[in-house]
Amino acid sequence: KGVSAYLDAHRFGSGTTGDFLAALSGAAGFDVAPPFSTFLDQPGVPLVTADCQSDGKAAVVHASTQRFLPVGSTGEKNKHWDLPFCVSLLDKKKTTVCTMLTGGKGALTLPATKVCPKVWHPNADGAGYYRFSVGAPELKALAASTKSMTVGEKPSFASAVTPSLTPRKQPRSKFG
Repeated sequence: KGVSAYLDAHRFGSGTTGDFLAALSGAAGFDVAPPFSTFLDQPGVPLVTADCQSDGKAAVVHASTQRFLPVGSTGEKNKHWDLPFCVSLLDKKKTTVCTMLTGGKGALTLPATKVCPKVWHPNADGAGYYRFSVGAPELKALAASTKSMTVGEKPSFASAVTPSLTPRKQPRSKFG
C-alpha cells in the first residue's frame, strides 16, 4: 500500500526519500523513518549479537547491533541499527517471537518459559537483514538442530559459522 501510494502521488514527477518514507509510514500506521534511516544513512550491514539470560522467573534474549566487518577489516564498527529482531524457538511448536531493536539494542522476553531454551535461532526464518553472533554453546546447539531450521534459517546460520567472514570472539576449536 505504501509503495503504491508513493507511486500514485508522484506519477509523472519525482519525490524524495522523505516522501517515500512518509507514504510507507502512512500505510504502516507508524513512523518507519527512524529505522529506515539507520539503513539509508550509514554504510554497512548490521551484526546482531544476542544472548539468552534467565533469572529463574523469565528467559530474556538481549541483543545489540554493530557494523558487521569481515575478519581483517579496519572499518568502523561503532554503527547501530534499529531493526525488527525475531527469535525462533526450535521446539516442536516452532514458536517465533519478535521485538524492535531501537538505539541499537533491545530485549525480548521468551513466552511460557523461565529458563533459556536449549536451541533458539536469532534470525527467525532468516527474514532479518542482519548477520548474527551468539556464544559457542548456542552455535553448537544450532549446528545439531539444522534439520529443525526453515529454509531461510539455514543460510543465516551458515553465515554465522563461516570463519573467513564472521568475527570470532572465541577460538574455532571451542565450536565442536
